[in-house]
Amino acid sequence: MKVTINRNVLFDYLKSMIRIVPQTHSQMELRGFLVECNEDDGFMYITASNIETSIKRKFKANIEEGGSFVVSARMFLNITDRMSGDNIILEYNGKLLGIKSGNCRYDIPVIEARNYPQINIPYPDSLLKIKGICSLYSKTSVSVGSDDKKPSLTGIHLDIYSDTVRAASCDISRLTVTENKCECGGKLSVTIPKQSFFYLASAVEDKDELQIGLSDGKVVFVKPDMLFSTRIIYEPFLDISRLLEAKDKKLVARVKADDMQTMIETVSMIANFGEDVAPVTMKFNENSIHISVESTEASTEVDIPAEITDGAGREFYYNAKHFTDMAKVIKTEADIHLTNGGILYVSNGLSEYMLVNTRKREVKRKVKKTVSKAKKAA
Repeated sequence: MKVTINRNVLFDYLKSMIRIVPQTHSQMELRGFLVECNEDDGFMYITASNIETSIKRKFKANIEEGGSFVVSARMFLNITDRMSGDNIILEYNGKLLGIKSGNCRYDIPVIEARNYPQINIPYPDSLLKIKGICSLYSKTSVSVGSDDKKPSLTGIHLDIYSDTVRAASCDISRLTVTENKCECGGKLSVTIPKQSFFYLASAVEDKDELQIGLSDGKVVFVKPDMLFSTRIIYEPFLDISRLLEAKDKKLVARVKADDMQTMIETVSMIANFGEDVAPVTMKFNENSIHISVESTEASTEVDIPAEITDGAGREFYYNAKHFTDMAKVIKTEADIHLTNGGILYVSNGLSEYMLVNTRKREVKRKVKKTVSKAKKAA
């Protein structure tokens, strides 16, 4: 086998796939990339899988003689990164893989391709369009649950309509919903494991338009140079509309983008500093929102300018870490809604962050132990 490929192109593809490769696995082959070079069509095919999630990518190469092998994924990535030439030449003689670029050459052991597990990435009969994968993940990943007894809450739920893609996640105490406009061409609803969604977001760019479909119990994403499949979480997701359309939900304030940023950053500075952080106090005044928060190491309070439409004088408390995660979802001017019980909704038209309030409590401070001196004998 002898193949010449652009080094940067190869490195970018390997980097986009490396997260799927398990670092430890009983099957040694799964810790590698399956590389297949087809001289008939001129494409190099690279496959990575952890059984639950699989990805296959292809790109053009100068293939003098075809062949296939399994190579240590991280070693191959690191070698490709360290070489300095524009192109890389791969030569495989059935025992060692030669990797040459410029004046540098590596000869490394590889595994025969026939030892790699049979990976089936089905191709759906029907496909819809979807885009904005990276932003959908970055906004919803903060509120994914971790309780395996509630499988649907350990994933990111997608609702695809004719002109909109909506993603949602919930960990019981908070809910994130965000959407992108897209000419999808149909309707589909599916919940995807969070880690699998992360792998997908790592393999594409936000501007990329993908196709999505279901086949053989898997959800499959397709683009001209990629096939990606992972398992589906079948447990029904929460009724999002019921949660977002609470009967007692009222608009209480509007806050400008810069002021939203100040409010969240103020809490963040304290929430990330100290062994224990008390809940954020959020009090609505006539023309501002008073924010105060305390940790074992520091405390702060600030008045945030706001257009108060209702609820002046009301005061509620929220988990400080969850409050700061709002910054990953809302980055613009925002509307703030409250229910009578204090559930907080912050939205900007395309995204909404719901946060359940908590009880007020004091910071848990460490008590210094004192040792009493023994009384001297009379």
